Formats: sequence, structure tokens, C-alpha cells
Amino acid sequence: MDGIWHSPRYLKSTFPRDYQADPEVGRTFVLIDMQEKFLEYLKPSGARRLITSQKTVLDYCRRRNLPVAVLRYDLCGKTIAELSREIKQLKRTEQITKTCDSGFTGTDLDALLRIWGTIETYLMGVNANFCVESTGKDAKNLGYQIITADCLIANYDSCKEKKDRWFKRKGIYLR
Repeated sequence: MDGIWHSPRYLKSTFPRDYQADPEVGRTFVLIDMQEKFLEYLKPSGARRLITSQKTVLDYCRRRNLPVAVLRYDLCGKTIAELSREIKQLKRTEQITKTCDSGFTGTDLDALLRIWGTIETYLMGVNANFCVESTGKDAKNLGYQIITADCLIANYDSCKEKKDRWFKRKGIYLR
């Protein structure tokens, strides 16, 4: 993970030229709807790739003491056990239950991010064109920088829309 976020060659090839960020200050990671109910709509290989990538990010957060907000859609079960084990090892984490697509509507997510001093919001989760995108739109409207990567978000296999379209226009989308 360190190689992804700190490699000068990678950063030069994916980030806008004027993008400058302290590699640790102001970063918050948001895990969105990684619940069995949503993952069942992905092919097993897609779900495995997504979970493996997210576990790598959560390990990175643990080693760097970076905050992670875990969003769960109400009445859809808990975050999957494989990620929950990783989340339990984090020092700075908060679980938030939401009742609609955006993680900001009707929750204390914005207040939490402000307490954590968030500038950059790294999004990861399933249902990219709905819950992840809705959370990203609200985060952008509240003044947060949005960052995600192809390997950290997924759409249902039946969804024909490209998952990266909004993120490429409104945030930073890493391949």
C-alpha cells in the first residue's frame, strides 16, 4: 500500500499536476456498505478483488493510525466478517448506520470527519453508482476532496453504467 500512495512515479501519472497533499494529515477513509446483502450481486472474483484491496487499505490505515468511518445500510446486516476483523484492529474508527444512499444524510458523518480534521475523503465500497457516489457527491458539496480507486469500489454486475464517470469528473480516480 505504501507503494501505491507514496510512489512518485505513480503519483505523477495519476494525480493532477497541481495536487499537493501531506501524505498523512487530513486523510480519512470511508468504507461503504460492505455487507453480504450487497456483495451477493457481484461475481465471486469481483467480490474477492474488492475485499482484498480494501483489506490492504485497512492494514495501511492501521499502520499509519488513519481514521476509518464504516458505513452500513440499516436493516441489511453487518459489515462482512473478513473486513470486520480488520476494522477491529484499527485505533481510529467509527461505525455509522445510514438509512439512505448517502452516508451524510441523517447521520453524524460530517461532524465526525470535521473532528478528525478531514480534507481528503478516500471512498471504498460496493454499489458505486448509488451509495458510494451519493456519499461522494455530498462529501464534495461539503468541501471534502474525493479520492477513490478502481480496485476499491464496485458496481453490481447487472449495472451497465460505468462506475468511474462521476469520480473522474469530480474527484481523483486512481486506476
